[in-house]
Amino acid sequence: MNKLYRSRSDKMFLGICGGLGRYWRLDSTAIRLVLVFFWVLTGFLPILFAYLIAGMIIPLEPRGTQDSPHRRFFRSKSDRKIAGICGGIAQLFQIDSTVVRLSAVFLCFVTGILPFLIAYLIAWALIPEK
Repeated sequence: MNKLYRSRSDKMFLGICGGLGRYWRLDSTAIRLVLVFFWVLTGFLPILFAYLIAGMIIPLEPRGTQDSPHRRFFRSKSDRKIAGICGGIAQLFQIDSTVVRLSAVFLCFVTGILPFLIAYLIAWALIPEK
């Protein structure tokens, strides 16, 4: 059975996003960006408290645990309109990029343009191009 742990090697603060990435076999960068998006969307404190509580509840992974293979998250070079982020998300989840772009426009209007724009700019800066 796959167990959830905080990562010792793939961490920026407490290793929660690295552990979730290993658990779901996804790139931890994608999980970090979703966390930052919700962090901006909710006004910072709710996600911060949830993150700190998760850091207290989720155990640290045992020493000597091997990395499991996972899909990496990159900005797309071939399927891009602005920065290739939506194309990269589509490639990561193996879905049509038009669905991702329509979802992004919907989220932009639901959350307000500024939180979405901040999250998009952070994603542009953090996600490497393939």
